[in-house]
Amino acid sequence: MRKMATSDKLTRSRSSPKLSTNGNISQQKHDLEAVRKEKENLLREVIILRSNFNSKKIEEEIKKNRLNIVELTSGQMYQDALKSAEDQLKIYHDGGYRLINDGNEDAAKLREELNRKIVENKYLQEQCQKHDYAVRNFQDRLSFQENKNDQQAKRIRELSAEIERLTKERDLMKKEEKDLETAKDEISSLKGELKSARVSIEKHQSALDVATSQLHEVQEKHRKEICSKDLEINQYKEKLADEVRNKDLEISQLKQEYCNLEKKIKQTESSESKEKENKELSESFQKRLEVAESLDHCLMLIGNNLTSFTGKSYGVGRNQEPPPPRI
Repeated sequence: MRKMATSDKLTRSRSSPKLSTNGNISQQKHDLEAVRKEKENLLREVIILRSNFNSKKIEEEIKKNRLNIVELTSGQMYQDALKSAEDQLKIYHDGGYRLINDGNEDAAKLREELNRKIVENKYLQEQCQKHDYAVRNFQDRLSFQENKNDQQAKRIRELSAEIERLTKERDLMKKEEKDLETAKDEISSLKGELKSARVSIEKHQSALDVATSQLHEVQEKHRKEICSKDLEINQYKEKLADEVRNKDLEISQLKQEYCNLEKKIKQTESSESKEKENKELSESFQKRLEVAESLDHCLMLIGNNLTSFTGKSYGVGRNQEPPPPRI
């Protein structure tokens, strides 16, 4: 009965750790598959983020994914599995000591089971080492990818700045094109106005030519009239000059007569009859002198009127020669 109880106890102790070990291995495989899928998802998200050209969002996602990867790849689960295996190993050791006390057969079986567990434990340790190496390799690749992402983010920022600059230049060029179109419209409008102005100028020019020809005709007519008037004035002036010379000659003769009369008066002062005659002659000479002076004044007024009418000076008056006639 004691041996049967010990055998049942051994069976229970054997079956339970074995199931737990198989569960740990499948769990590790499942965890490795989950880590691989998480890695693929992260890489896919990195590619999507890289295509979105949002450096800040990429950096935030990288930090978040880095924390997730650190949590996933910290090895805590494998350490727990190793600890569980060690606990199981300790249980096997304890059970082995009990089986040795109960019987060599059970002890041999337990030793075999123990050796098998040791091999499994060694396999688990090797798997943990491989996983640690894979994690370190993944972390190195992740660091390389992060550096690459940082470079790409820097390049993205440079491209964003370049795109912004080109956008501003494009907006400026659009504005300049719009201003150019407006200027073209204004030029077209000005061309139309210029064309109409040219037509109007041509009409006014033709009218001006007609008016100029008419003005030339009128000027020629006036010039001929002025020439004829000048000729008439010169003839009248010559006539007046002849009259003035004749009157000057008469005045000179009268002065001479007056001088002779004064001499006669001086010679005949004693004679009363001579005095009366001299008085009459003096009065007659005085009248003639007044008539000559009034005539000279009239000639001077006529010369002034001719000057105001023609704008030219005519030397008409006593002891003045007239200018030569204008041809």
